[in-house]
Amino acid sequence: EAVGMLRASSVIVLQEVGAKIAEDQAEAAGSAPGGRKKVKTVSSGFRASLASLVSLLNQAEPHFVRCVKPNAEKMPGHFTSRLVLEE
Repeated sequence: EAVGMLRASSVIVLQEVGAKIAEDQAEAAGSAPGGRKKVKTVSSGFRASLASLVSLLNQAEPHFVRCVKPNAEKMPGHFTSRLVLEE
């Protein structure tokens, strides 16, 4: 019932959330081998997201690493926010 209300909303973001929930429910309703229902948990979603991120990072080719200097005097414990912002 709540999913239908979300999908019927005039707010686009709520419509998208409702569509995503309906999609997840449809996936969970499908049968897995052995007749058991496949349940998508927060943990499995996190693992899939993490695997996607690691894959993306492995494809990247970093060109350089830049260090941001906290102050022009290069003194420890002193931070000049304007200098950091300009860098």
